[in-house]
Amino acid sequence: MRKPIRTSFDELVQQNKKEILQDQKAISLIEAKLDAKHEQRREENYR
Repeated sequence: MRKPIRTSFDELVQQNKKEILQDQKAISLIEAKLDAKHEQRREENYR
């Protein structure tokens, strides 16, 4: 029997990036989280 082919970490990252870039819902969710995070930091800096 053959050993299963292992993918490197870099290959896994590239696969994930490709999948996310093709999924508009995922992109929108990531953007919303980043916007919320930046808004929170802005509020903390003005206190």
